Amino acid sequence: MFWIAFKILVGNRGEYVGMVLGITFAALLVEQRHSGIGASQTADAKR
Repeated sequence: MFWIAFKILVGNRGEYVGMVLGITFAALLVEQRHSGIGASQTADAKR
């Protein structure tokens, strides 16, 4: 089953690049969201 999924993924370069870019963008959004929450809590604690 894994081998079939791997062949489908690698067989189409456009889908592979799109998936990698999508996962990278999603990780970036999660990290930005996490950083924003931490920064606002730190600023509130200093007041």
